[in-house]
Amino acid sequence: MKNHANRRRRLLAGFSLLELLVTVSVAGTLASIAVPSFGRLVQDTRRAAVVNELSATLLQARSQANASSRSIAVCGLEDSNGDGRLDPGERRCRGADWSRGWFAAPWTDTNRDGRVDPAELSEPLRVFINDAPGVAVRASGFANAAQPSGTVVLRPLDRYSSNGTLVVCDRRGAESARALVLAGNGRARLASRASDGRALPCP
Repeated sequence: MKNHANRRRRLLAGFSLLELLVTVSVAGTLASIAVPSFGRLVQDTRRAAVVNELSATLLQARSQANASSRSIAVCGLEDSNGDGRLDPGERRCRGADWSRGWFAAPWTDTNRDGRVDPAELSEPLRVFINDAPGVAVRASGFANAAQPSGTVVLRPLDRYSSNGTLVVCDRRGAESARALVLAGNGRARLASRASDGRALPCP
């Protein structure tokens, strides 16, 4: 009975100072390990979401080009008023910087100048507004793309389309960058390094 009472008193007394210090120390160590890992996980998830959406847009554009026998333009957008939508007046290609997002739309070169003019773009098939903080997207190497630079044109029946690279970077820089490399037939493959083995270029 006495032993039981002693145990009860110890339980009611709570933690000793030493026990509390050890517990806080262990919790701090675990937190110092877990917080950076969680931060990396969040960044990886954001980057993957942007890469997946970019891949889905290109795949849809290629499929639509083949199904409709029309060229599809995919390019970076400019959400000028910051409302998170692509308004009719904003339906124009921004250039090499796709960080704010992109859209895919049927393109008819009515004046036959090889340039993707805003008036030649039909209603967009797909629009993506990039709201992932710190995630940048840049187009490069589209030497055969219609102007302005950074514009991808996917042609029907796998005829020769734009080829180049779309690089997705976050605040971690080149070591964590991913790229979608477009072949001339419009197929895209995922890469974590440049073709020569070097790190991908990040803005």
